Amino acid sequence: MIFPASHWLRVLLHLCAISLFTVSLASGMRLAADGDWPLQQYWTANAPQGDMISWHLGSALGWLAVSLTVLFAWIKNRAGVAPTRPKGLLIRALYLTLPVQLLSGAVFYLGVGVGVLDWVLAIHYWGALALLILIAAHLTEQLALRGGRFLPAVFIPRKFSQGLGLLAVSCAAGAAIWWGGGADSQELVVASLAEKERIQIDGSPDEAAWAAAEPVTVTTYQGNDYHTAVPVEVRALANPYTVYFSISWPDAHADYSHLPLQKTEAGWKALHAGFEKDDERVYYEDKLAVMLSKGGGFGGDNSIHLGGHPLEGYPASRSGRGYHYTTDGSIRDVWHWKAVRGGDMAVLDDDHFGKPEAACAFCPRYKAGYQPDPVEDGGVRQNWDWFRTSGVTPLRIPREGPGVTKEENAMTWYGSRTYRAERDETPVGGSLPSVLWMSHYEGDRGDVRGRAQWKDGRWYLELARARETGSAFDIPIEDGVFMWVAPFDHAQTRHAYHHRPIRLRVRP
Repeated sequence: MIFPASHWLRVLLHLCAISLFTVSLASGMRLAADGDWPLQQYWTANAPQGDMISWHLGSALGWLAVSLTVLFAWIKNRAGVAPTRPKGLLIRALYLTLPVQLLSGAVFYLGVGVGVLDWVLAIHYWGALALLILIAAHLTEQLALRGGRFLPAVFIPRKFSQGLGLLAVSCAAGAAIWWGGGADSQELVVASLAEKERIQIDGSPDEAAWAAAEPVTVTTYQGNDYHTAVPVEVRALANPYTVYFSISWPDAHADYSHLPLQKTEAGWKALHAGFEKDDERVYYEDKLAVMLSKGGGFGGDNSIHLGGHPLEGYPASRSGRGYHYTTDGSIRDVWHWKAVRGGDMAVLDDDHFGKPEAACAFCPRYKAGYQPDPVEDGGVRQNWDWFRTSGVTPLRIPREGPGVTKEENAMTWYGSRTYRAERDETPVGGSLPSVLWMSHYEGDRGDVRGRAQWKDGRWYLELARARETGSAFDIPIEDGVFMWVAPFDHAQTRHAYHHRPIRLRVRP
């Protein structure tokens, strides 16, 4: 035993461990509810809601301080009288399982090793359930078999003794490991670009300047293929006016299908497998999102709120997965590249996360704080007036000749004509695109240029944006700004993500 019975530090660590495990388990249940795990339906119905990522990672910092305190005490005791070995199978199992659980969480957070993350996630999930069972069994043993006579020694200190310095050293060491070791973020140095040197935004980063830019690779996970990690490589260049990003990630197939319309005996319908609940995972295009923020807080700088109803007084999340929004009125700048909707428009959808918007009676989907930047003209729209699972009525059909692109998954407005039932000669089994390109975004929503290419099992995306746009809905790109990336593998809302942000290092 490292600490004697009723030692005040032993009592404090027990109380901390109980509190931290409660927070870790409750918040972890909500994270697990978003994945393909056994008991998922139970976690969905019973887990707490809200900014659970921040709670989960915050409790991990507490575990770091507790672990260091125990480690330092063990080292200190080894210099004196050797501590007694833990008695009982349950205590031994706890002493073994808890370090494995903490280590797997650290590996998972840091994104160390793409090949191991696939099974580290499973270890972390099943380790949490094992700890729950062991703790419940340990408490039952103390109450039922031992009459609870040892519990006062765990929760009631008899006297204060040495240990305050040990606790302070542990907290200081934990802070040094966290911030001093760079656990709070990864740094991306934005390489300087001569003002006259040009970068062609074409999805092919073959200019010599890109080779000179040092890349950062972040490991994302828990996307559409929940158990597969996706490493995303990011490079950056900047001249005095513009910042350029080259982002690439593996994807075995380039997915351009986006809710295609199909002619049936009963009429037209949109092929889907979850679109009605904002969770399409089959008939959807590949995408990538970039988020910028002035802060690097947990949970995408506190913009991720999980659960079916995290916002009291607002509509429930149809997918049950939650919303993006901020609680202090600040803005997170979001750029959204979409392989079909905007792919050939050479512009990204410039959006933002802000305060939750009021519900709209006629809007097809409530998105809380996830809103587009103001737009003056242009954009895309779906090729129907109203989506119904029973069927849709197309808005447009192709004109004679060219007008449909990307393997017939999108159609230009001016390369099409108004749909009329009497002129519909499409045979049963025929198809129409569900995406109508209007024109390029004009205004704040069109501030980010971008184009991607898929080659040899990998997407290559090039982006460009002015350092300062002057918009209240954009984050200026300057030294110290934090960045997150999120690839979508043919999914509407399920994207892979990473907890530790990228911190941009930009020269004046």
